[in-house]
Amino acid sequence: MAAPPLGSDRDRTSLAHTSVDPTFRDARLLLVDDDDLVRRTLEHTLCEAFDSVTSVGTAAEALDLAGEPWAFDCVVTDLVMPTMRGPELILELRRTKPELPCLLLTGAGVSTARTEVAESGLSDVAILAKPFTPSELVDAVRAQLAETVGPGGQSALGGAHVGDPVV
Repeated sequence: MAAPPLGSDRDRTSLAHTSVDPTFRDARLLLVDDDDLVRRTLEHTLCEAFDSVTSVGTAAEALDLAGEPWAFDCVVTDLVMPTMRGPELILELRRTKPELPCLLLTGAGVSTARTEVAESGLSDVAILAKPFTPSELVDAVRAQLAETVGPGGQSALGGAHVGDPVV
């Protein structure tokens, strides 16, 4: 059964339920997708669940923004982009932040993405196949963030506490 299109009644209901969950609300996300319409839609979805979402259209822009090792808590990137594919971008970003959680979005098929990820030497990158619902996207990001949280909610990524409820 195919996922309903973004913006359907079912998605709005499930995202509304998801977005009130304060878990990881304060995480800083970097979204990278070369398709403007897709990027704006994904950004809108992520902004309902997370307070800090930075959206860019190229890998070069992502690398410029991620210069500080603790600039972002998680990266969500498309697999297929011009000039630099998603796994290449992740490898570059992880030069300064090896444990950076990453979610790879693909319309090319999960097996293609898994092969490319494996060939890149990335073993811990999550893959989310298109189409997906807003709830599936938010849940996948939260799952990646959950793997980096230590005892007491302390982020393994830096000094800040990730996942503290926004008051």
